Amino acid sequence: MSSPALPSRQRPLQEREQLDLFRALPGDMAPRDSQDLMAFPFFSLAKSRRVAPIDFRAGNVTIRVEGTAEHGIATIWDADVLIWAASQIVDARDAGFRS
Repeated sequence: MSSPALPSRQRPLQEREQLDLFRALPGDMAPRDSQDLMAFPFFSLAKSRRVAPIDFRAGNVTIRVEGTAEHGIATIWDADVLIWAASQIVDARDAGFRS
């Protein structure tokens, strides 16, 4: 069982080898309050289904967000899940895992 009192990057390596699927990430910054994080259009701002792709370019980085015809792209209602996923990727990267 993992040590909930310590952030994962401070836990012993054997405890970090198996990442917890749904765990709260302690930290100083709440991602939902970060304007920088919300500035990137990785989800549709529409409340209804969107199937047209979203293209994001910043310097030499290009990200294309696509959805299926059946489900479409994640909407603003799904933003919390996307923010959680992004925070997991950042935490894994900070812990030395490839992301």
